[in-house]
Amino acid sequence: MLKNKKIIFGLSLLLIAFIVIYWFYLSKPTVFYSETRLKKIISNTYEGEYAKEIQDIIFIDQKHVFVPYISKENGYGVSFWKWQHHKWKIVNIIDKAGTPRLWKIKPNDPSSYVMFWNYNPVDQVNEMKFRLIRERNYMMSNGNVYYAPEIFLEQRISLHKKTYGFFKYPSKWSKIQKLEAEAGTKQNLFFLQEHGYPSTLSISMTTYDKNGKEVFPEESVNGNDYIVEDDLFEYIMYADDKDFVDRDRNY
Repeated sequence: MLKNKKIIFGLSLLLIAFIVIYWFYLSKPTVFYSETRLKKIISNTYEGEYAKEIQDIIFIDQKHVFVPYISKENGYGVSFWKWQHHKWKIVNIIDKAGTPRLWKIKPNDPSSYVMFWNYNPVDQVNEMKFRLIRERNYMMSNGNVYYAPEIFLEQRISLHKKTYGFFKYPSKWSKIQKLEAEAGTKQNLFFLQEHGYPSTLSISMTTYDKNGKEVFPEESVNGNDYIVEDDLFEYIMYADDKDFVDRDRNY
């Protein structure tokens, strides 16, 4: 009898554990919040930030959502959400999103990386250009030659008359990022980095008006981040076209 009770107790614990794991980690997302609810959560989460209008609700995938909004102070902000532990959680709020952010949804998988922005119409941003760059590196040591070729890729994005948007990593960019990470584990690259010759990738961007003229988004930059969850976000730095006038374009 005692043995049967132990078996039943053990099975009950397994069942409870399964239910808990399924509930918190495996269950499908429920319906996302209404605009009214979103405005309330944003306003209550970020002190001093009052969301006046939800511009859009964009699902990046089933469990990650991008919500651009306008504040009562006429700031064009963004908020990021994810489904975790059986509820929708706000991850990050940016009150002015003219400096795009890179969200590394799965840090070790570059194909999950997405860039986001939201510009004040006063800045008249109509088009953007993103660049993926690696500087050329070369050195010799003990008869060995270490060389990392230059990478310079560009991608132009039209805003299609919207102030906000997102840009998923192109497959080529993802492959390069993965190869760079794999190369970083090799001894020769480690040696190169240790001696002041890092082989790292960087991303920059430039904005243009409807006539294709470069324009700096003064009213949309210098935004503040209010990070709620420990997700990985990175700034995408602005760069002038003139800084790359002599570089080869690899589209």
